[in-house]
Amino acid sequence: METNNFPLELLGNDNYANWSVKMKNYLLGQGLWDIVETSSSKPPKPDDDVVEFEAWRKRNDTTLQAIQSSCGMDILSRINNNCSAKIVWKMLAKMFMESNGHDKLIQTEDDDSRIDEENSSSSDNTGQEREDDYPDLVKAVQSRDWITARDFLKLHPTASTAVITLMGGTVLHAAVEAEQELIVEELVNMISEHDLEMLDNAGDTALHLAIASGNHRMAECLITKNRRLVSLRNANGELPVAQAMGYGHKELARYLYSHTPLRFLVEGYDGFKRLREMKLLRIQFQQLLSLMSDVIPTLDTITTYQHRIVAPAIFSAIRRGNFEFVYFIVKADSNILRFYDDIERRNIFHWAILCREYGTFSLICNIKRKNVLLNMLDESENTIWHMAGKLTKNTLVDQIRGAAFQMQREVQWFKEVESICPPSLKESLNKEGLTARQLFTRDHQEMRKEGEKWMKSTATSCTVVGALIITIMFAAAFTIPGGNNQDTGLPILVHDKLFTLFIVTDSVSLFSSSTSVLMFLGILTSRYAEEDFLKSLPRKMMIGLFTLFFSIATMMIAFSAALFLMLRGKYLIVVPIIGLASVPIILFVLMQFRLLGALLVSTYGSGILDRKIKLSF
Repeated sequence: METNNFPLELLGNDNYANWSVKMKNYLLGQGLWDIVETSSSKPPKPDDDVVEFEAWRKRNDTTLQAIQSSCGMDILSRINNNCSAKIVWKMLAKMFMESNGHDKLIQTEDDDSRIDEENSSSSDNTGQEREDDYPDLVKAVQSRDWITARDFLKLHPTASTAVITLMGGTVLHAAVEAEQELIVEELVNMISEHDLEMLDNAGDTALHLAIASGNHRMAECLITKNRRLVSLRNANGELPVAQAMGYGHKELARYLYSHTPLRFLVEGYDGFKRLREMKLLRIQFQQLLSLMSDVIPTLDTITTYQHRIVAPAIFSAIRRGNFEFVYFIVKADSNILRFYDDIERRNIFHWAILCREYGTFSLICNIKRKNVLLNMLDESENTIWHMAGKLTKNTLVDQIRGAAFQMQREVQWFKEVESICPPSLKESLNKEGLTARQLFTRDHQEMRKEGEKWMKSTATSCTVVGALIITIMFAAAFTIPGGNNQDTGLPILVHDKLFTLFIVTDSVSLFSSSTSVLMFLGILTSRYAEEDFLKSLPRKMMIGLFTLFFSIATMMIAFSAALFLMLRGKYLIVVPIIGLASVPIILFVLMQFRLLGALLVSTYGSGILDRKIKLSF
């Protein structure tokens, strides 16, 4: 409450005598002294005479405002919890006592207790609602009785912002929780914008409760009255739009998003600032690389930096797949290729193969002086071929989805490294006594089993579908539309073009489904060796999926042709049915063609080695 706009001097700790005289004269002039006069009669009760009580309440509020407005902040903090002007006046009189000609602030425990008793005894008569009145208001709201609730709020105006629920909510919170839309709209019209932002004990506004129930109408009503509500976070720090998304209320979330200012959506996340920083970081990275490329060739004592700066940085870049960094550093000084780490004594080529970093691998394979790297062994006497057979935490296989695809990629890496491995090292044993092939088999045993499980599961499902199509198409070939001529045995519609289409598509569907079943049977009976994942199993899967799709498509065409033959001229019946016949084809394309495309790319794609990288060192 503002305390500096009142014409009287502010009450402090040392001017009570002068202040009380001036305040009494002011109240006498305004006709309000009887409100605080100790000899005046008791104030009326609201249950006795509503009109008389309302008149007294207004005069009491005016008097109380005059007293509070003329008090300093330290005094105001002691009396602002009381709503009776008479009690406040008595409190001030008891708080101040004259001593040696000066006003001194003295308050005893006995005074406090007496004042509290008087305050509590008269609280019902000052317009402050009793706790036992609130259940009636809550009951009226929950039972959709707006008339009773409205009358109660008119009789007790402060009840509209009072705590009336067990969760510390207002009457608006209670109405929203009960999903009483009409009462919520009436309360919103009655309550000020600021009061709509009141929180319950859980830290929720009425809007947060409306979002929790997914009530679009109540949320829109609240936001229309106070647009600041969309920017108020709940106790979990969530904006209303984020809360709506969390509850799965998509339409409500779209509405809230359209009404939430952008600055609140990016608040705390530095959205655009983060993008700008990433762009600047990229530019700074390129500038730093350029400077490093210029400085490294000028270092006469490069070996002193080997285990301190350059080598660890390169190995870290390989593990993270940062090919650009490796490229610029190696291009600046090719002698860095001979660097190795202190623990495992692995060079750049070892790390590139172990981490399956095809960019660095291709870079080194295109270098003319790579033979020295090919013959180097690490601390465990592993060759570069052993590196291709190892699976460690640094091996990036999770970038490929599916155990079968991962196994195929691992075999491709193994074969590619085998092609460049010196013949003298192909049968070399490491310290564990394993060749590269034995190491590959040991480390990839679990991956091979998972790939086998996926292949068999897919093949089994597709075999069932293919077998059903074979059965249907074989039976349809001998149950032709129109029947046969009893004299010649030939089909009656043999010269009809639609009949020819039916026979051809039926036959193609039968042959295609038979081919797909054979391919899937080949997958089921495979021995599942490591090399089978390279091309044999993927090729069978591709042929099986394609022929299965082709058999389904031709089966639908044969079905449509048969309908035209039997229901010739009935286009209102035939055309919608033929349209529905395309649904299985579309579903198959959506579900299986992505798999078919992935198999095609992984099996017949560009491979591991990128031969387009050309270097002069």
